[in-house]
Parts: sequence; C-alpha cells; structure tokens
Amino acid sequence: MALGDAPVTDLSQRHIASMLRARPGHRAALQGFLSFVAAEGGPRLTIAKPRQDPIAQEQRLRADIRACRKRLKSPRTVAEARALIASLIAKVYAIPLTRVLNLRRAEIAPGPTLWPDAEAIRLAEPLASAVSRWMVSTGDFAFPGRHGHQPLSETAVRYQLSLKSHLLDRRPVRLSSL
Repeated sequence: MALGDAPVTDLSQRHIASMLRARPGHRAALQGFLSFVAAEGGPRLTIAKPRQDPIAQEQRLRADIRACRKRLKSPRTVAEARALIASLIAKVYAIPLTRVLNLRRAEIAPGPTLWPDAEAIRLAEPLASAVSRWMVSTGDFAFPGRHGHQPLSETAVRYQLSLKSHLLDRRPVRLSSL
C-alpha cells in the first residue's frame, strides 16, 4: 500500500501498519516523521507497540536464568557473583531488581529467607547455597556498592553481567583470598 503522489494528509494508520510490517527496522525513524507530520498540521498518527509473545518471553527468561546459574558456578570476581545472585533473585522470584539491591542484611533470615517479616521468600537450592557462599559482607546492605555505604546500583549489575570472558581472566575467585 503506497501513498504515491497523494498528499501527506491522506496518510492513514493502515499505511503506517503496512510500512512497519514491510520494514520493522524503521520504527524509530518513522516515529520522528510522524511527529513532524503532526506538527505541520497533518494527521496525528501513532505507532502501535509491538506485541510481546508470552511464550518467547518465557523462553528468554528461562535462558537468562540458565546462563546466570552457569556463570555463578565459577564467577571471576566477588562483584560478578553478587550481581549474578541479585539478578537471579529478581528473575526467579519476579521481584524488581532495585528492591533486591536495597535488601539489608537484617532482612535475611537463616535458611536463607528474604524479608521474613513481610513476604518471607525462602530461597531454593542452588541459589540458597550461593547466597550463603558469596554474601560474606559486614556492611548494612546485602549487596553493598563499591564503598559499602550504599547498595549496589542497577548500572553496576548490568556492567558485571555484560563483561565478556575475554576481557577478564577466567580463574574463579577463592573465598580465602577475600
């Protein structure tokens, strides 16, 4: 469905939908064009958000969890291990990552159980053993930031999870070296 020589005022939602089906990579550029058309007095058209396939979303989540669990078997640094644990807790238990990162040591009961006074989320194995192994911290936060007086940030977690194996040496960290 082409607009051809017709004026821009004849542009419709059907034209937009057809164009996005043919060229889905042009979504960002098309949004700017539609804003320009609307500002110049043309039709106010919108781009519908693409529907997320729930099955594909679930498969991606499972793949992410598997990848994090595999990396947690031999992390390169303590920071990477803590970032993986925080990410896994957030993904497995569907808790916002910021809430997990703001978790205080006092909110972890033996077992380990997170937030025992509120929801009481009991961690299952192998995540429970990873928490007991890597959460050796004396600060106030379960996931301390660089200096310990603030929690780890989402940006720091993203950075740790994005590091490639060729950037760092693959020797696992020993707890005795801490």
